[in-house]
Parts: sequence; C-alpha cells; structure tokens
Amino acid sequence: MRRIRFVYLGLLPAQLVAQKVASLGQPLRVIDSIPGPESVAVGPDGAWYVSAFGKFDNGPDGAVYRVDSQTGKAEVYATGLEDPCGVIFVGSTLWAADRKAVYRVSRGKAELVYPAKGFPSRFTFSTTWLWGPAVSST
Repeated sequence: MRRIRFVYLGLLPAQLVAQKVASLGQPLRVIDSIPGPESVAVGPDGAWYVSAFGKFDNGPDGAVYRVDSQTGKAEVYATGLEDPCGVIFVGSTLWAADRKAVYRVSRGKAELVYPAKGFPSRFTFSTTWLWGPAVSST
C-alpha cells in the first residue's frame, strides 16, 4: 500500500509539468499609466473602467479611467472624485463610490447623487475587512 502512494506521489510532478498554462485568450498586459488604481468594472462596450485615487487623501484628484480592452490604452473618463473606491455598471450607467458620496459617472463628469452624510452609518475607509484588525507592537 505504501509503495503505491510513493508511485503516485512520484508521478505528481510529471503531471504538473505536462499541464498547459491556462489562457485568457489574450496576452496579459500591464497598464501602468493610471495613478493609484483601485477597482475595475467592465462596461457594456467591453472597455475596462478603472477608479483611481491619484494620491490618497489629497483632495479631488481621483478619477475614472477608460481602458480599451483591445489596445490597453488608458484615457481619463471622468475627474473630480476624491478617492473613488469602487465602480459598478447597472445597465449602461456607471456608478462610483467615493469618500464623500455616490456618483453617476459619464464621459467628462461625475454627478453627485447621494452624499455620504445621508448614509445610515458613518462612511469610512478601512482595510480591516481585508487584513484583519491592526495589531499594535507596543
């Protein structure tokens, strides 16, 4: 019984090496011209819409960029956001969550729809959900 296990374990690396690498259909590209990218949504036109902080907590220097999925070329789609932390399409409408509000985003403008002060609880930025609570070293 033990010999059979060792034979199987011995064949495992050969099986892993023989496997083909998964492909997404297109070569991977690095798009490094977006300052502080945070999240992405694929639009009905197939383009990628990327929210970007700019410099975090630096006033309204955030933006949404449109990236052509075929060429990888990024262009500014809308500016005037503070630190957009999420984008989503609902139908053909692009929505962005920001530090101070929820915006309806269209080419060239971000329209304030719902200010954060109207939310039922305080609107905060936190990485606790991702990394867990901060641990003090003192």
